[in-house]
Amino acid sequence: MNRSPIATVAAALLALIAGPLATAAVAETPVSETFATDLSDEPEAGTAGLTIGTAKIVGGRLVIDGTARRAGLDVRIDGTRFHKRTTPEKTFRFALPWRPAECRVTLLAGGRRQKVAIGNCGPRGEKGEAGASGPRGAAGPRGPRGIAGAAGPRGATGPQGATGPQGATGPQGPAGLLSAEVIGFAIAADGTLSGDWADEVELVVDFAPNTVRIYFSRDVSACVFQVTGMKTSSTDLTVASFSYFTNYTIEVSTFLTTTSGATADYGGGFHVFGLCPVE
Repeated sequence: MNRSPIATVAAALLALIAGPLATAAVAETPVSETFATDLSDEPEAGTAGLTIGTAKIVGGRLVIDGTARRAGLDVRIDGTRFHKRTTPEKTFRFALPWRPAECRVTLLAGGRRQKVAIGNCGPRGEKGEAGASGPRGAAGPRGPRGIAGAAGPRGATGPQGATGPQGATGPQGPAGLLSAEVIGFAIAADGTLSGDWADEVELVVDFAPNTVRIYFSRDVSACVFQVTGMKTSSTDLTVASFSYFTNYTIEVSTFLTTTSGATADYGGGFHVFGLCPVE
């Protein structure tokens, strides 16, 4: 189909005007911006306001850089611990030994989200079959000696050994008591006497400060006594100190000096127990 001369001239003029404009637009657009725009989604409402310069895998590392609306803004890769704070020039840069599985990330900044596609990145393939085992390597040098282990459990008791030879006869000990009479009675807190020997005992309370004197109806100098006192603050019996005053008398202290230096009153009474030899 033949064109008219006027149509041919108009088409030529349009080509002359549109050609330089298109060339200038392409020349003024940075390659990094064009790359990021081609791979990323269209900005959604509520975008983080980040301008992405680079977003691709470089030398096995994820590299993302760009600028933000203000300095000191925390830019974080969603779902990871990676984050950067923008410089005074409002720039930020990630260079991480990491490749996102789906070749895209979401950046968080100022409470908003911005999706970014990653260049030079393909989706991860399925795991291949395990290869054949390689040849066994040579044995390495012997390592240093380890620390001693903990002691093991104690072993079972071994069999009893043979009876040894009889030892020499020891020296003869002192003569013991052929028989002994038991003395026993109790002194209540109010001074009341009770027990088998109560009728053969007289009691003088506080004969001296904090002292009880006990008079017996027979000679008790050869007897062995144990006197226990009951504290007012406890039901536990403890050994009370006493001394022989005469062959017929013993004196008992009503106070006990404890290991801490304090004293406890035996206001709960006493128990007297003795063994007297019988000729």
